[in-house]
Amino acid sequence: MLQQRLPMTVAVQAEGNDPQLSLVAQGVGLGVVMPKVLGSSPFRKQLQVLKVRDFSSQQAVWVLHSSHIGSLVPAVQCLRDAVQEYLNSR
Repeated sequence: MLQQRLPMTVAVQAEGNDPQLSLVAQGVGLGVVMPKVLGSSPFRKQLQVLKVRDFSSQQAVWVLHSSHIGSLVPAVQCLRDAVQEYLNSR
């Protein structure tokens, strides 16, 4: 939306697929979900799928942990490195 210079304000952020799709079905806004999620949603018949050309989604991935992880340090580093390697290869 920013690339097209269209305004976008997030007024409500719903946690979970069903609350999000319920709001969209009521005309509150837009939702972005995977096809599998839409297919299993009880709201699917009330929703209209938009086909968007030249759409490229971006997502931030955070690996979070407590500052006191003790013996889990190697596991956290392994996970972080695996995610980073996968994202860099794409």
